[in-house]
Amino acid sequence: MTYNPNIPAPTDQPSASQGQFLTNFGQLNTLFNFDHVAWNDATVANRGLHRKVAFIQAVADPIFAFPITQLYTKTSTNAVVNQRFNDLYYYEKNTAGTTNVLRLTGGGITASSYVRFNGITAALISTTPYNITSVVRTGVGAYIITFTRQFVDGTYTVFVSTNDTNQDAAHCKSTWRYSNTNSNQCQLQTFFNGALADLQDVSVLFFGILR
Repeated sequence: MTYNPNIPAPTDQPSASQGQFLTNFGQLNTLFNFDHVAWNDATVANRGLHRKVAFIQAVADPIFAFPITQLYTKTSTNAVVNQRFNDLYYYEKNTAGTTNVLRLTGGGITASSYVRFNGITAALISTTPYNITSVVRTGVGAYIITFTRQFVDGTYTVFVSTNDTNQDAAHCKSTWRYSNTNSNQCQLQTFFNGALADLQDVSVLFFGILR
C-alpha cells in the first residue's frame, strides 16, 4: 500500500474514497512509526516519542540564518570507500552571520581515541578503549599504539597520565614522550627518574580529526 496525496478529487463521493482514506491514515501511522513510538502503540504514555533519530547524509553544511540550528551527518573523507563513516555535526549561526560548524563525532571537540593499559605487559586495563586496535610493547617503556580509525594526519594532540604504586613519587618522577606520530600509529615512551621504565598504569588520550 502507498500513500495517495490526490484524494479526494473534486468529483469524489466520500463513500467512494473511503478505502483510499483508510489506506492513507494507515500509511501515516506506518511512516510516523519510523524512529517514533507509533500512534496506536499500546503504551499510551510513549506515543509520539522518539525511539532513535536517523539522519541521511548531507552533501554540504547548511546555510540557514539565525536562529535556526541543525544537527546533520556528513560522510568522512577516507580514500577507502568501505572505511568511511557518517559523522554528526552541529551547525549554528549568530545574528551577525558568524557560523560555527562543530564536529561532534570522529574527533573535533570530542576525544578521538583513548586507552588505559599496563605498561609492564601492554595488557589493556580499560575494558572499553575507544578507537584503539592494539597496544604493543616494543621494549622497556616503549609502545606502539595503533588506531582503528585513522587520523587525517599525525598532528593530533596526545595527553598521557602514568601511575605506579611500586615507585616513590616523593623522590622520583615519571615522565613520558611520544614520537613518530602518523595517521595510523603513535609511538610512546615512559620514563622513571630519567630512564626508560615500564610503569604499571598508563592512560593515553588523543584529540584530533579522524578520517
